[in-house]
Amino acid sequence: MKILNQLVFFTLVIFLSGCVSADYYRNTPSSKLCVDYLTLPSVNINHGARAEELARRGENCDQYMGAAQARRNADASFENSMRLLQQQAQPQPQQIRTPIQTQCYRNGQYTNCTTY
Repeated sequence: MKILNQLVFFTLVIFLSGCVSADYYRNTPSSKLCVDYLTLPSVNINHGARAEELARRGENCDQYMGAAQARRNADASFENSMRLLQQQAQPQPQQIRTPIQTQCYRNGQYTNCTTY
């Protein structure tokens, strides 16, 4: 029972440590906040905290749209490269060719012939 309680406690600590408030981003540069806000999915656990901090600063992220698009392009390129690398690393199934055995008749004698 003690182990179960400790496991639940550590799980909660880990889960709740992912939740941050806008204060966490108080010293984060606006450029980083904006690019992260524009590129990370809205379901990201810290999306709201970033938005709160940007609103507190009265920040408009329009000037960082180009940087955000460049980051999206770089992320997409990286993901495509990793996908290709993974495909190359996977062993390709080899076609097993089973020889076809035929019987050849030559000069009155039977001979086994193999044909692929």
